[in-house]
Amino acid sequence: MPGIYDITRHLALRLLPERALREFKKVHDRRVLRGATPAAEPDLEIVAELVRGGDIVVDVGANFGLYTKVLSDLVGPTGRVYGIEPVPETFDILVTNIERLDLANVIPLNLAASERAGDATMEIPRRPKGGENFYRARLSDAPDGTLRRVVVATAPLDDMLRDAGTVSFVKVDVEGHELSCLAGATRLIAQQPAWLIEVSTDPCNDGSGGHRLFSRLAGHGYSPWYVRNGSLLPFAEGIRSTNYFFLGDGHEAALRERAPDLFG
Repeated sequence: MPGIYDITRHLALRLLPERALREFKKVHDRRVLRGATPAAEPDLEIVAELVRGGDIVVDVGANFGLYTKVLSDLVGPTGRVYGIEPVPETFDILVTNIERLDLANVIPLNLAASERAGDATMEIPRRPKGGENFYRARLSDAPDGTLRRVVVATAPLDDMLRDAGTVSFVKVDVEGHELSCLAGATRLIAQQPAWLIEVSTDPCNDGSGGHRLFSRLAGHGYSPWYVRNGSLLPFAEGIRSTNYFFLGDGHEAALRERAPDLFG
């Protein structure tokens, strides 16, 4: 049975105007983030073994900051987290959370990761129970006339991270824009960070964006993995997941040494 907080949240989504709803979201999201640990998601438990104190890491599509917060804790005061979020309303929530939670090692960037610098249009879908779902906003070449659109600035990851140093880990959640994101990350890929990427299309279908993404990273020495029932498993034909880890030989060796029980 839903509690008072859940009932209040559902009523807020249905009844509050967008401006007031955004303030409600800030309070709700900060409540979630205060207690966020790697146990929040199975993928984060793998991330916690990949990322070390002092690392430089990147959260592409930071949203309200779940991965940003956990990464901030993992890298500690000597590390840095680049939290990249293009939607102005969501970026406002992200920055508020960073400030209120005193995440001093996080650098927020209000940009969309793409292959070139410029502007692009994002569509904001609506939640079934009311309100706009900024967290599922996506770049669109063929806008749906029924949805609100916002113009966002784009830039290649290589440009955003030009002075960042050597990056050890990158999480990418860009709602179907993965290939363009990687197209702007040639120098970053050459640094051989570990990747966690939400892949929007089936990598087993030849010609799909997912297939091209897998092939591109394989050409740089990466092998794909996925998480099931808490175990890290090698990708094989016929497997379909949403998120995939892309690891080089060094990443796999380090994980097997640090946490051999993670491997299924």
